[in-house]
Amino acid sequence: MRVLVVDESPERGELLREGLRQAGHEVTATLSSPVALLKTIDELAPDVIVIDTESPSRDVLEHLVVMSQHTPRPVVMFSSDATQETIRNVVRAGVSAYVVDGLSKELDEESAFALLRKTAMDRKQKLAEVARDLLMHRNSAQ
Repeated sequence: MRVLVVDESPERGELLREGLRQAGHEVTATLSSPVALLKTIDELAPDVIVIDTESPSRDVLEHLVVMSQHTPRPVVMFSSDATQETIRNVVRAGVSAYVVDGLSKELDEESAFALLRKTAMDRKQKLAEVARDLLMHRNSAQ
């Protein structure tokens, strides 16, 4: 999987990139802000976008809305902000998965895949259908 990482912290970004590489993914680029998000997506065509932030700023959310309209991609956001207002705002902006409490080594690829697989099995759907439904739900929530 080709992954675009957005992380304002160079240290955290490096840890995230290394973890993704160890899990067998290709990190296409790392951005320190979402300003060049659309251009980078057009140039590198990542499969998914991973954002790590203390709390998503309005600027980040606005860029995600534009990205969702022009070049939709699944977005996973790691944050330590658990307020209901923030969660509502990130869902409206098009975030596919919002993980509170930041990154942890315990959140490995096998666990994430198991969760997706369980959801697909519970719904009697293929993994691709679960992802498509998640994206459609996200777009209808906007």
